Amino acid sequence: MFTIGALALKTGKMKQQLTKEVRKWMQRYVTNLHRLASDKLTALTDYCKTTRSQLGRAVDSLNSLSYIMNLLTEVRSRQSAIHSQVEPIFDMYSMLERYGAEIPQEEEDLKSMLWTTWGKLVNKAEEAASSIAVLQADFRKELFRNVRTFRQDVRAFRQDFDRNGPMRDGVTPDEAIECLRRYDEEFQMRERKRELYQGGEKLFAVPMTEYPDLDKTRKELGLLNKLYGLYRDVMDKKREWDTIMWVDASQNIESMTGEMEGFEARQKKMPGRLRQWKAFQDL
Repeated sequence: MFTIGALALKTGKMKQQLTKEVRKWMQRYVTNLHRLASDKLTALTDYCKTTRSQLGRAVDSLNSLSYIMNLLTEVRSRQSAIHSQVEPIFDMYSMLERYGAEIPQEEEDLKSMLWTTWGKLVNKAEEAASSIAVLQADFRKELFRNVRTFRQDVRAFRQDFDRNGPMRDGVTPDEAIECLRRYDEEFQMRERKRELYQGGEKLFAVPMTEYPDLDKTRKELGLLNKLYGLYRDVMDKKREWDTIMWVDASQNIESMTGEMEGFEARQKKMPGRLRQWKAFQDL
């Protein structure tokens, strides 16, 4: 108690309230810290277990080989910085224990086994690296065979596209649209193969094979999709307008005019190369 002239200032209750507030702040800090520590501990433990399981997958294709090698690269990358991930977790739990926080036994077990869990992952990675080293030579030979076959397939696909594709003479727009859909699907299948084989070439550090016929076809398919996409939209809108009664036409004129101006704007924005095609002139 402090006496100030005629006043007596009693600070007991204020000190009690401040102490109560400090305890609340500490409890909230402990709760948040515990949540953060638990999340990091669980995430790292789950990563170790999941990755160890994935490293046990059979390597029976170029895809699976690439997958395992990427996992090994990831594990090696994390190994160089694992102390900076584990030590902060231990520090957080040490602080929690110092302030009397209750830690579930399950978390205590995970924490005590964390280094052991990581060690099991590293051992599994070393086993996987040893096993795929034996397989790499065979996969490399198979990759070269597949690339040679694929190059021939790409040439044949391009020749077929030139002869029978949507740009051939005499094709109607509806026939071209159906033809475009089919060649789009075939192109996407070959594009996936290219990604697979180029990924394999990158994996074995050999020069990547170029496929100019595929690049040319991709550009032309993109232009054709722009062209016939506009055609489809115009025809769909025409069929929709065919259902409008003449007595209702006046109230739709403004929106119809806006639609037509939009179609015209799309047509004017089409690339100059596309404008030289007969299909563009016809449409």
